[in-house]
Amino acid sequence: MVDEKALEVKKIEGIVRYQPEAEKLIQKGLKELQLQPSTVMERSYPFEPEMIFIPAGEFLMGSDPSVDKDAQDIEQPQHILYLPDYYLAKTPVTNAQYETFVQVTGYAPPRHWKGGKPPRGKEDHPVVHVSWHDAVAYCDWLAKVTGKPYFLPSEAEWEKGARGSDGRIYPWGNQWDAERCNSREGSKNDTTPVGAYPKGASPYGLLDMAGNVWEWTRSLGGKSRRRPFRYPYDPADGREALDAPSIIFRVLRGGAFYYDRRYVRCAYRFWSHPPSSMLGEYGFRVVVAPGLSLSVEREKKSAVVRKPELVRLPRQSPPPGAVPKPEMIFIPAGEFLMGSDPGKDKGAFDNEPPQHTLYLPEYYLAKTPVTNAQYAAFVQATGHDQPHHWAGGKPPRGKESHPVVYVSWYDAMAYCRWLSEITGRPYRLPSEAEWEKGARGSDGRIYPWGNQWAVERCNSEEGDKEDTTPVGAYPEGASPYGLLDMAGNVWEWTRSLWGEDLLWPSFRYPYDPADGREELDAPSVVLRVIRGGAFRSNRRSVRCACRYPGNPGSFYGLVGFRVVVAPDSPLDSGTFGGGH
Repeated sequence: MVDEKALEVKKIEGIVRYQPEAEKLIQKGLKELQLQPSTVMERSYPFEPEMIFIPAGEFLMGSDPSVDKDAQDIEQPQHILYLPDYYLAKTPVTNAQYETFVQVTGYAPPRHWKGGKPPRGKEDHPVVHVSWHDAVAYCDWLAKVTGKPYFLPSEAEWEKGARGSDGRIYPWGNQWDAERCNSREGSKNDTTPVGAYPKGASPYGLLDMAGNVWEWTRSLGGKSRRRPFRYPYDPADGREALDAPSIIFRVLRGGAFYYDRRYVRCAYRFWSHPPSSMLGEYGFRVVVAPGLSLSVEREKKSAVVRKPELVRLPRQSPPPGAVPKPEMIFIPAGEFLMGSDPGKDKGAFDNEPPQHTLYLPEYYLAKTPVTNAQYAAFVQATGHDQPHHWAGGKPPRGKESHPVVYVSWYDAMAYCRWLSEITGRPYRLPSEAEWEKGARGSDGRIYPWGNQWAVERCNSEEGDKEDTTPVGAYPEGASPYGLLDMAGNVWEWTRSLWGEDLLWPSFRYPYDPADGREELDAPSVVLRVIRGGAFRSNRRSVRCACRYPGNPGSFYGLVGFRVVVAPDSPLDSGTFGGGH
């Protein structure tokens, strides 16, 4: 095999280059794999994926924000990287290919299959609802059957296959074209057969590298849940370790049918989902490379999910006035209209009807999302992990009054528990019913301010802010109760369950709080509802009735939370709290 020590790493002005000691080492490695450089790798079995040869050489990895306006911080700096020869699957693994694995081994099929078979008519669609561990199990089986070291690609191997050597933004070039991939812009709202977009091929002829399904890579997303691996890419820094704890995220690439053009770019890194996730938009493709060995026993973690513990924090006794508490607004008891009537709201999604009348007792809901300053007090008092983009327990300078982001559902729950302990009041996350009533009042209005769209009343995609704004920056967007930022700025965690299927909630309307949707001890694979939309959400997604799923163990730059105090709190009507 290729001697990894012969690959000298040189870092010059932030650019990483992998210099092989000699090209013969690469060819020697290929011979040991019993493979020869060619356009397509010879298949020994009909169920093997079609593998495309990717020649050794340098390529541009990451993004240059002066060229790509959608470049994310975690994609920078753009740098030159050398990779030896390898073979990458032309398409993601299909349902038919994965079915062979299931039938031969008795491995558990994806949860939406029936009788060990994929949905009829979707045999040539990419397999979905597979975790990283499932993908590794498939690779191990395929490697043993064929004698070739199939595995998941590193994110470097994936990216080079997607964009070639010239650093293009999309597999086909630098100009966006919705007709070349299955993305949100195409409104398919489902997977398509692999290879259905031949005009979207990469320079090497690989298909579905943009959209259709997110694809697991073997690369780790971070050294911990809060510390992502950054660029320049260095395979020796631990990011390619296979024996990392299962709570450490793995990187997904490529975007999916429900994601827009920003997420299907070749350089986009989706690093914040745990390897146990099995969503309806997650699939994978395989690689055969000189550095992979059949003799190495790959450690396989159990796919059984363990819910992170919600630790009960000891009671704190901070000095009076030291804790910046949220300002809480009284929401009176009574009925309100929940959900959407498609006859009145043309933007209604299928999971919002039927619109129905729901009674809620009185409660208090925070006037704004929890701010960075408020969350910093929690981090400093408890030692809880800070959001990964903070430094020294402090948020970015100048953003103290912005909503906190990059917090998981579990982080939000921990904050509520701490705030309850130090104040003696029962703070928690709102149910989606409590959230929606606070946003729209009792009359079923579409937006917090009424039924007519007004871009100047919230921080949404149409306003082109491209970032969070200070809470309360849009007073004209207030709800009937005076709540702010209920439309846009950040999505907000609720306590309510969505279900395990990303596309369709298990808990539907009419809303019934006794049907299990408000359970707090559900497994972490069960998604939670987020509400309100964010600065990158359009007018349809910032409507009061819009429901969206979020993985409770993940954290995103678009998601924060606000808190509620339930009816059993001994409080007078009006407001309380406040102060920063």
